[in-house]
Amino acid sequence: MVALTVTGWVLGPDVLDLDLAIHAETPKFGQWLSMWSKFGSNYVSFAEHFSVAKTVVPSVSLYLISLFDVGGITYAVASAAGLVRAKGTAEESLPGAHGVFVACGLGSMLAAVLGCSPVIALGESFAGVAVGGRTGLTAIFNALFFALALPLAPVFGAVPEFASAPVLVLLGV
Repeated sequence: MVALTVTGWVLGPDVLDLDLAIHAETPKFGQWLSMWSKFGSNYVSFAEHFSVAKTVVPSVSLYLISLFDVGGITYAVASAAGLVRAKGTAEESLPGAHGVFVACGLGSMLAAVLGCSPVIALGESFAGVAVGGRTGLTAIFNALFFALALPLAPVFGAVPEFASAPVLVLLGV
């Protein structure tokens, strides 16, 4: 992936002259700063755009997607970590699951105010469990590393789609 990206940056978008979507731009760090200068400047008039079909139906859809996504990932990660009590019986339970749903719900409300997508428990949790993590400390370090990667967003954004294709094929996406 790195070799394809660097090759695309060096050769430029039009060197191969193929009829494919092979386009690799170099990182533009100026865009990153201008993105944050416009943060919060767009507002939507709720009164002008409200209707049941445009508001309630998508809200219920996002709620159901988040509910099943959070529930599925939470159960899968807890099961992999061995935290599910009485697994396979009628008394099966997952201690702390309520807190996961509350945290995702509050995070989703804050994300909606900021114009972001809903907050869900993600598969990155499996990485923490795979290396032995059983508490939220692995998630805190994961968030810290994501925050440290923010200044490199223009570099990641400049990676062309064709360079990430082999990785996605290997992952089975």
